[in-house]
Amino acid sequence: MKKKLLFVGVVFLLLVALVVSCGPAAPTTPTTPTTPTGPTTPTTPTGPTEVKPIELQWAFSFPSVGLVSDCHRELISMLEEALDGRYEFEDYWGGSLLSSMEMLPGLKKGIADIGTSVYS
Repeated sequence: MKKKLLFVGVVFLLLVALVVSCGPAAPTTPTTPTTPTGPTTPTTPTGPTEVKPIELQWAFSFPSVGLVSDCHRELISMLEEALDGRYEFEDYWGGSLLSSMEMLPGLKKGIADIGTSVYS
């Protein structure tokens, strides 16, 4: 009985602490004047900057010819389209970057960003 009461009390205190810590922030008063005191320089808007896509290396343990590779090519094109060209995928087929046995350790070491292999 005492353990249940203690457990309920601890849970209640945790809930109260959660509600208090997640409550609205106290209003703050500005410490700097809101009106400019000196001459202001108009800022000129800059045009959109061209962002280079992030290149990801994708290691495959199977050959570049066949049904599986065709499916992966379709997946990659769908990903590039869905990601609006922000990412580009560089394919390494047939274990040219990482073999099946090297795939997981190689991904952990950062040799490739993504890896696809078939384990049996």
